[in-house]
Amino acid sequence: MALSQALDGAGILITIDEVSSGRTRLRELAQFALQVQHALTDGAQIMVVFAGVKVDLDELLRQQHLTFLRRSKEFDFRRLSALQTASVLQRTIEFGGRSVEPEALDLLVTIAQGYPYLIQLVGDYAWRHNAAADSISLADAQYSLERAIKAVQSRVISRVYDDLSEVDQEFLRAMAVDEGRSRIADIKTRMGQSDQYIQVYKNRLIGSGYVQMAGRGYVEFSLPYLDQYIKTLIGPGADIDSADDGGWADYPAPRV
Repeated sequence: MALSQALDGAGILITIDEVSSGRTRLRELAQFALQVQHALTDGAQIMVVFAGVKVDLDELLRQQHLTFLRRSKEFDFRRLSALQTASVLQRTIEFGGRSVEPEALDLLVTIAQGYPYLIQLVGDYAWRHNAAADSISLADAQYSLERAIKAVQSRVISRVYDDLSEVDQEFLRAMAVDEGRSRIADIKTRMGQSDQYIQVYKNRLIGSGYVQMAGRGYVEFSLPYLDQYIKTLIGPGADIDSADDGGWADYPAPRV
């Protein structure tokens, strides 16, 4: 309200990124939203933009005192098409005063898989690899491949996975056993649950944008590289990595 008064009633835009369903963050957002609602009632001109995965936003809307958010307009952003991805990369590179070789552009599109953040990463790595050159080459694109994928897995995908409920994670692990699409009947068998139970979590994950239908009775991962990340957790290498704890497994902390 003080800011609104200092601006003589001019509009205020507040943006909040990476909304999560974690209890602490939801509590903070609920308190913030309540204050915004009070300010709106007192005549302040405020627009609020929240960004996050759909599962978390749906949970936010179920909180008390957030009636004005339930009347908000929702934009659901999904993966870009291959054509859109190529256009974004090429136009951005050309806007920066450089060109990109056709083979390099094809590889960058293949790596990015239409995921906006990954488009930024592969473009940045390829751009910086040989920044003095007039054109981004295939070698530049190859340089970005492993680096971009590892970066998006550590910065985004691992956090996305950790924020999911235990059952959501179990559903995704049951999918990750397969190569390509998964049969819902197989997921049901692996989880040992009823059809109704499976359908609830299938629909939740589809709503989040992490999973999509892949034909009648089948689902597949829609978030690029999520399946590869989960395979590292459940595969043979996971046990080896988790065992490397500095030798403390032989010295458990005493109970008091």
